[in-house]
Parts: sequence; structure tokens; C-alpha cells
Amino acid sequence: MSQSKSGANDFALMDALAKGAEEVRAQSARLKKSIQALQDWFGNLEGAVQAAVEVPKTDDHPAASVILAMPLRKLYVSLKGDTSLTNATDASLRLKIAVIEAAPKLLALQQEHQRKLIDRLAGANARFDEFAEQIGLTIEEGE
Repeated sequence: MSQSKSGANDFALMDALAKGAEEVRAQSARLKKSIQALQDWFGNLEGAVQAAVEVPKTDDHPAASVILAMPLRKLYVSLKGDTSLTNATDASLRLKIAVIEAAPKLLALQQEHQRKLIDRLAGANARFDEFAEQIGLTIEEGE
């Protein structure tokens, strides 16, 4: 029994789709592992602070907010304008892509927030030193 040309094309298409699905699953699993590793890395980052990055819509993903939440030190993502948060490792593939895009921005925000905190702390210490001098209070340096 011979197979029609259309039947052979259908088989080739089904085979291509099955191989494509296998590749999607493999890439998806790798992306999830990458996001978990990124989440763990941010979670162990000394001096990390809560931060959020807005990621504009692209062909690869919808507009989203990516948040490093404290004190849990987990990455969360939500569609822009949505108040519900999803752990980044459990998000849809398109939102996971947004998380990857946001990662460098989140790291830069960590440095920016830390710098601002250092400046505020230094300012508070300088104001205290002025006040302490006015009232004759001396404090030993060191811990």
C-alpha cells in the first residue's frame, strides 16, 4: 500500500512538530534552571535590597514588572498593571524571558540603592557628630 504525497507531508510535519516540542521543553527546562540559579544568586547577594524593574513589551514577552522581594530574597514577576505576583521560576515562558531581560537592571538597582543608603547613613552620622560635639558627647571609634 503506498502512501499519498499528502500523507507523507503530514508525517514529516508531525515529526517536525514533535522534534520542535522536544526542543521547546529542553530550552524551557534550561531557562527555569537559569532563573532558579539567578534567584539563588540574588538571594545570597550581600546588601541586597528590595527592587522592582519595569520591562517594556517586546515581541518576546509582554510588559512586566520583575521584583526582587525581601526578606524572602526571591524573584517575582507580574504582568504590567497586575497586582498578583508569580514566583519567577513558575512564570509563563514569556514572563521568564522578561525576568532574564530584567536581571542586569536589577543588579544595577542593587548598587544604586546601596550607594544611596551609604550616603544617607554617612549623612546621619555626620549630623550626629555635629550634635554630639554641641553637647560634649564623645564616642569611642570602632565596634
